[in-house]
Amino acid sequence: MNKFVYIALLVLLGLNSKVFGQTYSPNTSQTYTTCSGTFYDSGGTGGNYGNNQNYTVTFCSANGQPIYLNFTNFDLEDGFDFLSVFAGNSTAATPIGTFSANSPGLVVSASGCITFQFVSDNLVRQFGWVATIGCGVAPTPPPTYNITNGSITSCSGIFADTGGANGNYTDNQNYTFTICPSVANNLVQMNFSSFNLENNFDFLRIYNGPNTTSPLLGTYTGTNSPGIVQASAPNVSGCLTFVFTSDASVFSSGWLATINCLAPCQTITSNLVSTNPAPNSNGVIQICPGTPVSFQGSGTFSQTGSGANYLWNYGNGVSSAGVN
Repeated sequence: MNKFVYIALLVLLGLNSKVFGQTYSPNTSQTYTTCSGTFYDSGGTGGNYGNNQNYTVTFCSANGQPIYLNFTNFDLEDGFDFLSVFAGNSTAATPIGTFSANSPGLVVSASGCITFQFVSDNLVRQFGWVATIGCGVAPTPPPTYNITNGSITSCSGIFADTGGANGNYTDNQNYTFTICPSVANNLVQMNFSSFNLENNFDFLRIYNGPNTTSPLLGTYTGTNSPGIVQASAPNVSGCLTFVFTSDASVFSSGWLATINCLAPCQTITSNLVSTNPAPNSNGVIQICPGTPVSFQGSGTFSQTGSGANYLWNYGNGVSSAGVN
């Protein structure tokens, strides 16, 4: 009966729901009226676009508001396949630009319609693009930090190889870059949305701390992405350090990772302070039926005990709440 269980975290179990937006991945000329969703090349969410394609897609807002598309991924055959963008409802509208090696990024049309013309040749096929659709005031794109020798303090933005969001890194690179949280006592978290290095020749190493003497979290090459990686609670700096090396030949598209910061979970220890009557040397309290027993507990908190809940479980199907 002297077992004391302290519950520090309340887990709420409920419905885990996902909202799926409309996706657009036509391979023929189309016009859509929408202010949300995702625009893909003809390969859709996971495939490559096709050869010998030539089609036009127009998006218009339903209420005449400005419309914008934010390209988060972009990969065409450089110099052979092209995406042209026009600020209106046809290719006769004012051109915004033609893109092959570089991404359009965030494109906006005040007219309420925006048109895309895609042309591919008969050979190489690439991944294509991903763009989110919105209307009204366009969001400010997060800053992009390309790896170099140095450090930043940030809890938002995009971390990329030296080629940036849309280009390739180059040969013979050797950089060490540290990202530390801009919020005190937080931990840096990185979410890698894409990762492609020359397998077994180019490497990204990640260290759990402010320099390369910190513990190594992992070494990554090829398409073996780090996924989501973050500084651990014992890392008081909250920083992550990245070392990128490439050899003298062959390069790839590199990586993109979103920078976040998290507050660490505190360490909590439950304590049985005392019982009355006290347990014997075997930890057993011996009483006669009907005799009351009192228990006193406490919690040791690495940060704060504010709002803590205490639950006693006596091991016989009976429980009660409170410190005493």
